[in-house]
Amino acid sequence: MLTLTLIVFLYNKIDNKKYLQTVFIIGLIYDLLFSYILLFNSLIFLLFAKIIKKIDKFIRCNYFISLILVIIFIFLYDLILFLLVKLSNYNIVTISDLIYKFKNSIILNISYFILLSIILKNIKFKKNNKLYVK
Repeated sequence: MLTLTLIVFLYNKIDNKKYLQTVFIIGLIYDLLFSYILLFNSLIFLLFAKIIKKIDKFIRCNYFISLILVIIFIFLYDLILFLLVKLSNYNIVTISDLIYKFKNSIILNISYFILLSIILKNIKFKKNNKLYVK
């Protein structure tokens, strides 16, 4: 779930063209290390990145909007995984498990987002991918 927070946080930090590539690579690494379902998380993360870009066209993604997006994406991600488990006829997960996981994950990810924002507040990437401070 911290990966979803990072995807939302990186939106304004990386050049627009490199953002989608970075998100896809992050998803691919996540797939290889944690989920073992090749391209599953890559595509979900890419979908979330596209949603962020669409939302930014109508509402400028500021700190508050980004925090709301983190919450929404974590819920959607948990819901997608819950539905996949249910569709595969594994009855090992209940709705109370989903709510418990979401509740604990939100607390951690909001804290993570706030810490990232404080630490990296003035850092952006230039087009040549070198760090600079505002």
